[in-house]
Amino acid sequence: MHAVMRLPLARWGWREGRGRRGVRSIGAWAPVPGVEMVGAAGTGGKRKKRTNGRRRKKKQRTNVSEWGQMSMCDAERRLLANALLDISNEWFVLVSETCIPLFNFSIIYTYFMRSRYSFIGAFDDLGPYGRGRYNLSMAPEVKISQWRKGSQWFELSRKVAVTIVKDVIYYPKFKEFCKPHCYVDEHYFPTMLTIEVPHLLANRSLTWVDWSRGGAHPATFGMADITEAFVKKIVEGQSCLYNNQPSSICDLFARKFAPSSLKPLLHIAPKEFYRATHMETYYAGTSLQKYT
Repeated sequence: MHAVMRLPLARWGWREGRGRRGVRSIGAWAPVPGVEMVGAAGTGGKRKKRTNGRRRKKKQRTNVSEWGQMSMCDAERRLLANALLDISNEWFVLVSETCIPLFNFSIIYTYFMRSRYSFIGAFDDLGPYGRGRYNLSMAPEVKISQWRKGSQWFELSRKVAVTIVKDVIYYPKFKEFCKPHCYVDEHYFPTMLTIEVPHLLANRSLTWVDWSRGGAHPATFGMADITEAFVKKIVEGQSCLYNNQPSSICDLFARKFAPSSLKPLLHIAPKEFYRATHMETYYAGTSLQKYT
């Protein structure tokens, strides 16, 4: 499993993966001009191979990736292409610097490895922020009935990741005709994958967010927000389909968490996240097996 992330909350976010050599690797996107983060070469559980992440200076200035621009999708495709070079990587997870995992590494790993589907939101929004962003010039490659919207965070199998990297049909259309007020990172992957591999998509995200405060961005949680009641709200009472069967494990990650949330998370969250984890250990380890 290969995860791509930026790292302010890494002390909390991936400590549960320590000691599990040969089953995961992490690549970091470092938005620092002239510097590229090269992640560890990891495995999907088949080979015992791992190298340490390192920084290397580039001869040319790193391209800047901007939200809502094709440069963001370009960066994600490059990260996927790099991770695909290791043939033992079977799953590819894109999370942000504000994400935290909700369960321990074993459950997250099992959830991916036994899933028949990849996870990316792709829904048909009939309003001005969905179909209203469609440009008729995108036809015939993309019809308005095929236009989809979703977040840029994803969890993909190798086959679906390859579909993204190899695309040369839809990329030119989105690059030319999806510009603000059309935000390409919300539409390109969901639309293209819905057209090419709809049978491989769960059509939902695995990242919990809170839009209840309104605005263009989900709520950001800081030190004052991290309470036991808040954590319980995230991990309890979920309901969804996993491999076409009812499941109570629906979100594996949550965002957005500010750096100030780290200290209370380290104090409070282990009691709640891992209590929920222990309750679900039998479910994830045994019940998920019947869905494979």
